[in-house]
Amino acid sequence: MPGLINKIVVLLLLASALFMAPLSALAAGDYGTEATRSAAGLPSTVAGASTVPGVIGEIVKIALSLIGIVFFGLIFYAGFEWMTAQGNSDRVERAKGTITAAAIGVIIVMAAYAVTNFVFTNLAPSGSGGTGSAGSCVINPTATGCSGFDCSIHTTSADCNAVRCCEWK
Repeated sequence: MPGLINKIVVLLLLASALFMAPLSALAAGDYGTEATRSAAGLPSTVAGASTVPGVIGEIVKIALSLIGIVFFGLIFYAGFEWMTAQGNSDRVERAKGTITAAAIGVIIVMAAYAVTNFVFTNLAPSGSGGTGSAGSCVINPTATGCSGFDCSIHTTSADCNAVRCCEWK
């Protein structure tokens, strides 16, 4: 039993290290990607988001919509199966099992979304994807080649700090 506990502790430490590593990458800056993007004539937003966390958020929204469609399909299928069972108890039990499994699955997904949303909007420190403290996005005085750059379009600390020419104050 102590060996199992040690393995669980090591696994949790490794998992937390894997989840914390992207935070340091987010804090590092844009590495000149903003200048490269504008020189190449690429759009500044993808799916309405200007940062990697924003794009991931859009992907999560799409995934949740698809999960809702799958849930509806499973409930519709199970209801149809139950209605056409004609007293066959095996088909009725299979339909009940499908409804139960679909309901449990959607509850788990929604609970995971609620926990993730709470953590990233209320507990994340400023600059790591959360809303952070109140402030505004201004031009970074130490950045070169940023004259005339408009930082006011960034409304969150994460969006602001992702741009080399801007900083959150």
